[in-house]
Order: sequence, then C-alpha cells, then structure tokens
Amino acid sequence: MMDIGLDAMDIRRIEAEFLNCGSDMDGTTTPFAVGLGSFVNMGGNFVGKAALENADRRLRLLGLACKKAEPLIGGPVARGGREVGYITASGWSPFLNQGVAYVRLANADDTTLGPVEVMGFDLAMHRAEIVALPFYGADKLIERGLEAPRV
Repeated sequence: MMDIGLDAMDIRRIEAEFLNCGSDMDGTTTPFAVGLGSFVNMGGNFVGKAALENADRRLRLLGLACKKAEPLIGGPVARGGREVGYITASGWSPFLNQGVAYVRLANADDTTLGPVEVMGFDLAMHRAEIVALPFYGADKLIERGLEAPRV
C-alpha cells in the first residue's frame, strides 16, 4: 500500500469524467464545449443567454490515453506535427496501467478519436490516443476492480 494523497482522487475523477472548474473548464469555455450542455436551461432571461444561444455546441474536451508516460498538464497535444490542443489534467492510472488525461482541443473540428502525440512529464513527445470519455464506469459508479476495463 502506498500513501499518495490527493493524486488518487484526481486520477479517479479523470477516469470517471468528473470535471474540475478552473482547469478543465474556465471562463473561456462554454458548457457545450466540455460536455455539460444537457445541464443548460435556456428558459427565462439571464446574463449570458445570448452568448450561449450563439455558442458552438460541439464538444472540445476529450480523454487521452498514453501507454508510456503521464501527460504533462498544460503540455501540447499534436496530430501530424500540428498542435491541436493541450492537457488540462492528467495522472498515471494504476488500474488502467497508463497515463490518462483530458485534452482541450483548440478547434471542435479536431475531435477525431485516434492517434496523437503528447508531451509527457519527461518533456518528450509520446504516442497517445484521443478517446471518448469516461475511461471506464460510464454509469458513474465506482468500479470495484473485479474485471479489468477495456480501453
């Protein structure tokens, strides 16, 4: 057994797609960009309603899985040598035996799942995959480790 403090909670929240205001989303994102559009009630009048009515409704926050390294928070994600986004949160998942992260894409046109390169904590670029969220536990229940998930 190892004591690892809050890192364990951060890894689990990433695996299960629990978002953190301030890192995964901030004043530059809309609820739609981070997959929270279903929680937006457009009824009535409120500050920001016009902006939300005209906002791009496409998702820009996806998962990233890296077999060899833990992605660097704030580090670039590239496809074909072109930067397409950056890491907002990351951790090494002992359960999945790989680095897991959220990638915020610069453009909603770049949401294709599949291979990318990501900077690791070693500052080297590593092969990774953009994946759908959550990594496991789509029902949002804590997995009990009875069977290894497929990623």
